[in-house]
Amino acid sequence: MCFNSEKTISQTINSVIAQNFPNLEYIIIDGGSLDNTCEIINKKMTPIDKFISEPDNGIYDAMNKGIDIATGDIIGFLNSDDFYFSDNILTKIGNLFSEENIDSCYGDLCYFAPENTKKNVRYWKPGLYIRGSFARGWVPPHPTFFVKRSILEQYGQFDLSFPVAADFDLMARLLDKHGISSKYISEPLVKMSTGGASDKGIYGFITQNLEILRALKKNQVSVWFLSFVFHKLISRFNQVIKRNSQ
Repeated sequence: MCFNSEKTISQTINSVIAQNFPNLEYIIIDGGSLDNTCEIINKKMTPIDKFISEPDNGIYDAMNKGIDIATGDIIGFLNSDDFYFSDNILTKIGNLFSEENIDSCYGDLCYFAPENTKKNVRYWKPGLYIRGSFARGWVPPHPTFFVKRSILEQYGQFDLSFPVAADFDLMARLLDKHGISSKYISEPLVKMSTGGASDKGIYGFITQNLEILRALKKNQVSVWFLSFVFHKLISRFNQVIKRNSQ
């Protein structure tokens, strides 16, 4: 998923095509970029299976478009300023789904400073999922979340009524409400740039978490507000403390 990403799209594409997984279906959904993003993508089209560039209703609308045209068994999402931690990430994911009877998996996420991909700002280590964790603000890092396409067909895609927290809503719906199986991979899978839609200071933090509370209500997850806020703040604090873990 990308929009006006000429500064970062090459790194993201190179990260995907460098993967040593043999059965990769690579789909790029662009929101109708006005800079040189599409030109850069077109130069790299050989390893890209499908490329759509047209106006959309935001990042989750773009992700839903990708789901609609995907033919692979397992689906993952990577935005245009993110990249895989190493060249064998997708092989690890593919082997995990082949060897174990699971519906989804997730792992750790490194946040880097936009001006320096080697400078870790935060390290998100979510840990094992326990039923009911979403009520305490827990959620897997979405860029590290991989799920069977059949699960999305059964339980639905991203709900566009959540502009910045549709990923939380989706994963809470799948894991907490419907109880799909999942496996935690205790290692970094993706490096992600800071400064996203849900990472824009106190306003972004408040907006995202108000949506998260609405998503919990929608999915019939009971939540104690003070416990939710406390655990969210502790999680963010731990991410900063662990930023030098990798």
